[in-house]
Amino acid sequence: MSIIECVFCKELKPKSKEHIIPIWLQKKIIGNVNWNYEGTHRSSLLIELSKRKHTGDSLVFGKVYNNCNNGWMSKLETDFIPLFSNLNYDNSSILRLSKIERFIISLWCFKTAIVINAGSNYRKIVPNEQFEFIYKYKNLPKNVKVDVSFVDNNHKIFWQQTQIMFHLRENSNQLNRNYVITTQLDSLAFRVSWLESAKENDRDIKFNENGKTLRIW
Repeated sequence: MSIIECVFCKELKPKSKEHIIPIWLQKKIIGNVNWNYEGTHRSSLLIELSKRKHTGDSLVFGKVYNNCNNGWMSKLETDFIPLFSNLNYDNSSILRLSKIERFIISLWCFKTAIVINAGSNYRKIVPNEQFEFIYKYKNLPKNVKVDVSFVDNNHKIFWQQTQIMFHLRENSNQLNRNYVITTQLDSLAFRVSWLESAKENDRDIKFNENGKTLRIW
């Protein structure tokens, strides 16, 4: 079995194949794992840079240690399943979520978003320390936001990742310390966004476009 450095715990251990979109979720939404999947990578100006095409079963990430995949990640998955299944594709089902339920959904969305970036051919826009943070604290890092909206398009499972476009008079290095990663699961879209300097510069990432998006974290 191959030995790798786990992206989360940083230990050199036997690797496991983490399905970026879990098999149970593929079967629930699509009915099987043989569908053709396409993710899009965009610039901060939303110009399409590249796409990654796979079948659902082959969309895996290999830099995860068995104990992480079958330990805390598996528990998070188990906690997320009934919550996702109970969302009724209207805002009221989201508004009824308790604080701990919103936290579980947000943590799962964050974990999935950063694995999407780590496992794709897009540039690495998620800092390494955020992988270590979720492993160590089982929490979301500072300034990470999670928004949920209902969408009506032809996609069943889809993701898109980019960075935030805005003008800075401060240190231009801050431009690289942000990301927006959106994952669509059937009629639900989960957007995970992070802007490191949001609080310091009195900035926030806009949400609630046309009243259709709800911030859960």
